[in-house]
Amino acid sequence: MLTLTKNHTGEILNNHLYAFAQGDVEALMADYAEEAIFFTPEGVLHGKAEIRRLFEQLLADFPPGSAVGITQQIIEGEIAYLVWDGESQKLKIPFATDTLLIRDGKIVVQTFAAQVEAKSISESDRGQVNASAAEVYEEFFVPALFGEWSSRVAEAAHIQAGQRVLDVACGTGVLACAAAERVGAQGEVIGLDINEGMLAVARRKAPHIEWQSGPAEDLPFENYSFDAVVSQFGLMFFEDRQAALAEMKRVLRPGGRLAVAVWDSLGNTPAYATVTDLLQRLFGDEAANALRAPFKLGDTALLQSLFSQVGVPNAKITTVEGAARFPSIEAWVTTDVKGWTLADMIDEAQFQQLLVEAKKALQPFVTSNGSVAFTSPAHIVTATL
Repeated sequence: MLTLTKNHTGEILNNHLYAFAQGDVEALMADYAEEAIFFTPEGVLHGKAEIRRLFEQLLADFPPGSAVGITQQIIEGEIAYLVWDGESQKLKIPFATDTLLIRDGKIVVQTFAAQVEAKSISESDRGQVNASAAEVYEEFFVPALFGEWSSRVAEAAHIQAGQRVLDVACGTGVLACAAAERVGAQGEVIGLDINEGMLAVARRKAPHIEWQSGPAEDLPFENYSFDAVVSQFGLMFFEDRQAALAEMKRVLRPGGRLAVAVWDSLGNTPAYATVTDLLQRLFGDEAANALRAPFKLGDTALLQSLFSQVGVPNAKITTVEGAARFPSIEAWVTTDVKGWTLADMIDEAQFQQLLVEAKKALQPFVTSNGSVAFTSPAHIVTATL
């Protein structure tokens, strides 16, 4: 049997801390014994599978790059003790402690306790827009970016005539309208969104559909009350994604179909990566992060894990190549600013500055007739429950 010295314990601890800083779940799990026990204020986790789920959730809320400070570290034989604090975009942790028992090169017991404060979610992170932006969103964003996806998501959900369908985070209702065409007069579609500006536009264009205001995390419907639940490009903005997915699962009837669309990663969407870099250079983190927000769930491993955590382990992820089209660079930039949360971040002088720079930076996406076209891939996640 290997007997760890203080140096051996410290080496394993340092490897563990580095894996956490890198967001490397596989490396983190390699540090634990198969039957490791992990004590938390919420209860005891037994074995690597349960511990993995804890780290996947923690890293989703406290991703690589979050600020972490270790204020005390003590190593005595097989035991390592840490006191630390940290802050991410979602969480503030003023005080936390970890105690690890490391034996035979593996963590066999760990205790964790922390003071955790949830930070208020910014309007950009929640994808909330004002009333005038909702009008721009409907007039320009829907035909340029979102229109082509409604039929794809409706098809993925296997929506049929006579069904009852819920569209979560319905926005101005493009997907709900597509679903209503499929269910016909004998079916029913309900669109739900937390943004009143979006709902006002939806009610005006489709008064025959029922539109409700409410959060995705607390759906105001009975268990097993829908044949299909769909959501198009909203999951990235929910304050609690797990709770929202759990609610979608709750209101689905046995055998019901779930279909959720999210954008692929920014790295796979060069056009928006270029715009984001431009916003970062001109206006800093807040403006750039507003445009990064829609691409948060582009990593398919993270997406699969998110569905598994709410009891949908066999969700299928299909990546589909979409296409975005705008009449010009000016139309593209105007839509992104005036039809999004950037409308409240960038004043008119800054907008004119952005437009001048964009006409140079975005030239690679201009076609021969002066319009703009670029690929905009997305993931459609489906499951039958």
